Amino acid sequence: MCIPIVRVTRCLAWLSILWMSTAAGRADSAGMIARIWDHEISLPQGGYRAVKPIQMDGSFAVNTVPGTYLETIDFLGKAHDQKFKIDGTLLRKCKLIGQLGFRIDAKDSAFDECDMHRTGGWFVDWWATRWKFENCVISRDFLPPEVDVANYAIDAVQCTFLGVKMPGIKYKGDPSKYIQSKDLRFEKCRFVECEIHESLLAACVDCAFENCQFLSKKSDWSKASQPIKVLAFIPPGSHLPQAVLNTRLTVEFVSAPGTMDAGARIPFSPSGGRLALPSVKIPQQFTMLGTIDKKASEVPDLGGGASTPGNATPSPFAPAAADPAEIRSLDDVVRAIPSTAQLVSANGLSPSGIDAANTDLSHALSGKSVLLHLPLDDIRPSKDAGYTAKASAREARLSFHGLTIQVAASFLFKQEDAAALAKVTKGATINLRGTIQKAELQGRNRELALVLTVGDAQLP
Repeated sequence: MCIPIVRVTRCLAWLSILWMSTAAGRADSAGMIARIWDHEISLPQGGYRAVKPIQMDGSFAVNTVPGTYLETIDFLGKAHDQKFKIDGTLLRKCKLIGQLGFRIDAKDSAFDECDMHRTGGWFVDWWATRWKFENCVISRDFLPPEVDVANYAIDAVQCTFLGVKMPGIKYKGDPSKYIQSKDLRFEKCRFVECEIHESLLAACVDCAFENCQFLSKKSDWSKASQPIKVLAFIPPGSHLPQAVLNTRLTVEFVSAPGTMDAGARIPFSPSGGRLALPSVKIPQQFTMLGTIDKKASEVPDLGGGASTPGNATPSPFAPAAADPAEIRSLDDVVRAIPSTAQLVSANGLSPSGIDAANTDLSHALSGKSVLLHLPLDDIRPSKDAGYTAKASAREARLSFHGLTIQVAASFLFKQEDAAALAKVTKGATINLRGTIQKAELQGRNRELALVLTVGDAQLP
């Protein structure tokens, strides 16, 4: 069949117009599935992960909205400057790394064990990157151990720092001309169990310190033309550290008044050793970023995923589907425990480490299908709501990075499936199918146990 050339030309022109209208100057989220981001990206509310780093190439903004959850994503500035506007977001184990001109502007957000620093070979005399935090909670990690005023401008207001080794600050010129200003200040912040250098303490304004360690290393303030004064607040009844008198710097420690306004105002809680925000729900399914080896500008925006006649391409906004593969062994269950989990401490089992591992286990396994070939140890009626019978498998002892974990698995049957179970004798080895309700590490008799509960069980 012959197609008229004029007809083809019109089709190509129409496609060209469609492409330009969707790609030029947009602030969409279609490009978020690209490995290289080179234009503005706005992430809709939801949960996001990435298997490989997101390379950022160009001068553009990345925006998040309240309720967004980012986990184990490496944002790496490849070239030029990027600006992150982070609002009401929980970031966990993420990297925010950029070059000259890189900027973080965060408010009402939490950063849990996130790596943040600048990189690259281009330099300026002052404030090469800017890090602004307002009403934020920052746990475990912050910036590199030492930052300098040529590369880092830091403006933290009404923030809470939890268990952070705060960076030392390397000054130049006359520090009294810029310290405690919007270029370098920690104002009305709360530090809990943090390590504090004198150089950082000098940048604090009306801050509170709880169970913090003040390091003894002194800084050079000889170039300061004006006195630098700090009033540091300590919880009432706590020991007051000795005042600091170092040339032009004076730090006085006083008991905090009961009505002192310091620290983040957003509700937060350390959940199992991990930071949690009630306003951010951690989803069961995640949208995966950077899943295709393209630039964001090469990914067309098809109207936010709306169907297009004759186009079967799935929407880039759809959450990543859960892994359809069934779990076929108890070893697979144990392998879902994060390899970095700190399950033991010098004194035995680590409750905080176990709680943190349980959070990750819940994300990885809840709702996942299983098909296990196991010997039964017990069969009895069940009192669990909606179930009439319960079968327990013989406990197994498995190894996890040198630790021995005792695995106890139970399967809950509804009435229509319990009849088939009645024909099975104790001690028999059978196939059991179902959906994971709970996978939880527990300390049991000074040993570590993994309790697995499978609902809607069936005998295939």
